[in-house]
Amino acid sequence: MIEFVIPTYNKPNNLICILYSLIAQTNGNWKAHVIIDNKSTILFDTLIELLKDEHRIKFTCINGPHNDIGHTPRNYGLQHTTEKWVVMTGDDNYYIPTFVDEILKVIDNDTTFVYCDMIHNGYGYKLFNCHHSSHNIDVGNMIMKSEFAKQLRLDTTRLDADGIFCEAYINKFCLDQSQIKKINSILYVHN
Repeated sequence: MIEFVIPTYNKPNNLICILYSLIAQTNGNWKAHVIIDNKSTILFDTLIELLKDEHRIKFTCINGPHNDIGHTPRNYGLQHTTEKWVVMTGDDNYYIPTFVDEILKVIDNDTTFVYCDMIHNGYGYKLFNCHHSSHNIDVGNMIMKSEFAKQLRLDTTRLDADGIFCEAYINKFCLDQSQIKKINSILYVHN
């Protein structure tokens, strides 16, 4: 099962989009943990009420805002991950309906890291051909074993913390290239 860690701050409309992209998954083997980086507002309360029957989605509110593009809530969510696989994403991103299916298809006993290509708003919503290295990947398209990822932290002072996290994870937990799986398809949209 894949657990999505989703930090959010004052963007309930964006959050609806990513959550419904998960609800629309063709494979229901996922959970989402939404970490609200501030005290709850009426807009979040309304969204939580709307999704109260979707038991795969959990909401947690932490003191904030931290103003670190979601890294503090991501680190919090990562430490509270309960599933075998984790994706730390953002509230303004979304996934194609077969994302979970495609990821779970390539995972075997040796796999410790999976990633895919994406469409990226910073590049004119064009194909971003990803690689598992800094400045060539996004936190939202890195699928990692939770037990390993929990041993690392996103640097809350760096905009490029996801790439640094990726390299640290690969160097520490992917001793062989066969442990890394790339899906050469666009399964993720970064906004």
